[in-house]
Amino acid sequence: MDYNAWKNLSEPWPEDVTLYQPCEKEQILLAESASCLAVKAYMKMCNLSFQIRSCANAEFMSPGGRMTKLPVLQSGLFIYAEFAPIVNYIKRKGEALENWMKKDEKLEMRSYLSLAENVFTLAELYISFMVKDVYDKFTAPRNGCVHPWPLNKIQNFIKLRRAKELLKIYQWKDMKINEVTAKVRKCCEILQSKLEESSGIYFYGEEPCALDAMVFGHLFSVLRSNLPNTALQSTVRQFKLLVQLCHFIDKEYFQVESESHHGFVRLFTVSIKKTERTHHQELNCIQKCCVWLHPGQQHAVITVIFMLWLNSTQSSFTVQVFKVDLSLRFLLFSSTIVLVYFNSSPEAALKLSSSIVLVYFNTALEVTLKLLSTTVLVYFNSATEATLKLSLTMVLVYFNSASEVSKSQAQ
Repeated sequence: MDYNAWKNLSEPWPEDVTLYQPCEKEQILLAESASCLAVKAYMKMCNLSFQIRSCANAEFMSPGGRMTKLPVLQSGLFIYAEFAPIVNYIKRKGEALENWMKKDEKLEMRSYLSLAENVFTLAELYISFMVKDVYDKFTAPRNGCVHPWPLNKIQNFIKLRRAKELLKIYQWKDMKINEVTAKVRKCCEILQSKLEESSGIYFYGEEPCALDAMVFGHLFSVLRSNLPNTALQSTVRQFKLLVQLCHFIDKEYFQVESESHHGFVRLFTVSIKKTERTHHQELNCIQKCCVWLHPGQQHAVITVIFMLWLNSTQSSFTVQVFKVDLSLRFLLFSSTIVLVYFNSSPEAALKLSSSIVLVYFNTALEVTLKLLSTTVLVYFNSATEATLKLSLTMVLVYFNSASEVSKSQAQ
């Protein structure tokens, strides 16, 4: 690697990072979908900014890979493909999730990663290409749909031959479907046993890691697949803890993008860790999430999140940012930290069950907060009359303009 490339590698995370994948609705296959979803989950867990581009030739843009060759990540001069190379690039950028983990935990996690990627990817390839009903009704039509005849037939032939070669290398080609599901079941048993040992929702506690993203990508893709043969899906559904983890990650990092009902829209989620990173580095991390907001809104949101980070005694926490519509009347949340951001003047009641609640208003309104929390930070930047009925250890209320506040401590 020359000096300029090394210099670019050591620079902060760029803003023009693009993740390329096949067209999701009509083209992408099961194993490719799982690999792409795992990478997207990991990058979202890292709070990294990136764009997703679906294109028919994504596979042919790939510099190569061990299994699926997808997705393809372009970051400036660098191009990487598949989960492990992309995660390694993120680590070299200093943005990895696993900085808090012990050395022996990292080594153990790599073993689980290797097991999960090999077993799940090979099982997905097997059921996609070796089960005739699935290949005829799902794999071949999707793989060939973006090419005209006879090119679609040629591409299907090439793809089938490559899949069989890969399965033969790993000695999966001559297996029966019950042998494949037995291997998947054994892998899920190992992973669920590890998850049962954890003290939190994730494999290594309360914080996600690459293993969580990998398992989510594969299992959730299988669970939501619509294949003629459901043997793989039925096997995965037997492991309730793994299914619960998948739905939790989906809700935490993916459903938030389209959540716009009940009068509010979840804008983004920021995961913040009390690590050796400097204030400047942490501030940059927060700014990346707020970059598209209006400058006035951006300054206010960054200020209150950063203030919370400075004053928090927790080692890590998550801030969820919501934009609230005028018609809002009631919100019910259950999360570690909630930042509720109003851009109009609704009348609202918030009933929250959280460790910390950060409520930010930018217009005058009357609001009642009934909270079950450890700490509450309420930030007003305009004249507001508010009543706080709290069951709390500490309440911090900050005003930057004239306001009237009534606080009554709940017994």
